[in-house]
Amino acid sequence: MNDKDIFNLARTLYPGSKLGNESEYANFIWRSKHPLPGKAMFNAKEVLPRLLVAVKAQIQWRADCNGEFRPEWKHFQAWINNRWWEMELPKSKFICWKCSKPSTRYTSVKGKDTYFCSDEHKPEFIR
Repeated sequence: MNDKDIFNLARTLYPGSKLGNESEYANFIWRSKHPLPGKAMFNAKEVLPRLLVAVKAQIQWRADCNGEFRPEWKHFQAWINNRWWEMELPKSKFICWKCSKPSTRYTSVKGKDTYFCSDEHKPEFIR
């Protein structure tokens, strides 16, 4: 698999609007040497494998929002130009009552919110 193919995996998975692979890849390579003001140059070969990981992480972060605000997806070219693959995602403030993993599900019983990560960890009183 060559660099363009690896880049295309991230581009294809990215949910926001985007151009074709040739245009987006050319922009990625160009931006590695000509960053926006205030941004540093980057080594495209080193960043390439991180793109897919970052897209997947941001997709999961948005899926786990549990009603919290998440900004809309940027155009892929803006995501590349502004180096959004470097975004540090905050940990969910909702954690499972049993295992302390991030939680996206909850129930409210008698006004008390209880968060759980899976059906196995759903509190007994709501099963």
